[in-house]
Amino acid sequence: MKNFTFLLLFILVVACEQNELVNPEGAVAPLTACGTSNPLEELEWLKTMVEDPQLKVCPVHTVKQGRYMGETVFMPDNLGALCCGFAGYQVFNCEGELLFAGEPEKDAKITDIKTIYTRN
Repeated sequence: MKNFTFLLLFILVVACEQNELVNPEGAVAPLTACGTSNPLEELEWLKTMVEDPQLKVCPVHTVKQGRYMGETVFMPDNLGALCCGFAGYQVFNCEGELLFAGEPEKDAKITDIKTIYTRN
C-alpha cells in the first residue's frame, strides 16, 4: 500500500511540472489574428486553455490557427492517455466560442492552417 501511495504521489508531482509556451521551430508566427499580434498571450480564453492546471490529465498539446469562412479560428489538440478523442477538430472563434467539433466536412473548409503552439 505504501508503494502504491508513493507511486501515486510521484505521478502527481511529475504531472504538475510547469510547461512553457514554445513556438515550434519553423512555425509561422501568428501575424494579426483577432486584432492581436500574439493570440496565445493576448486572447485570455486561449491563454487559459493552454496554461490551465486543471487540464493536466488531458493538456493542450498543440494549437493550430486557420481561416474558416473568412474568420480566424483556433484548433487546440489535447493529448493524454485519458483523453477522449474524436475525428476532426474542435474549432473556436476569436471570442473563444466553440463553432463546431468533430465535423470533417467543415474541417475540410479550414484554410491557411499553421501550428502556433506546441507543448514541450
